[in-house]
Amino acid sequence: MVKLNEKANILIKFFVEGKSKRQIARETGKSRNTVRKYIRNHEEKLSKINKTLEKDKLIPLIESLVEKPKYNSENRNKRKLTEEIIKEIKDCLKKNKIKKSQGKHKQLMKKIDIHDYLISKGYDISYSTICKYISVRRHVFSQ
Repeated sequence: MVKLNEKANILIKFFVEGKSKRQIARETGKSRNTVRKYIRNHEEKLSKINKTLEKDKLIPLIESLVEKPKYNSENRNKRKLTEEIIKEIKDCLKKNKIKKSQGKHKQLMKKIDIHDYLISKGYDISYSTICKYISVRRHVFSQ
């Protein structure tokens, strides 16, 4: 993730110091694609400013030049939480529901117990992923 001062550093090296994208990538340790993306983005916003001389449209464009980088992670696929693991978690939750209805509250599996169970079955998944899935599932089905 590129911080705001790193983005500004990339732009200064390119526009002020006249360095190439490859040199900037080497010096900053960022990929050439990242450097190219920030320079291209900055050039597009500059061209909009040159075309727009109206004050009400100019200020948001100037502000967008110095805004913090944004990353879209909505389209990322879940790598660890597979359908197979979801089925195992649902089975554990069903068993918990049955035990709860029978009055066996001390035998319920907690989230950490479900995580340990999945690890013992050979699945590679983090405890936080399981916690997030269970809490979202409870919230969705409790309504």
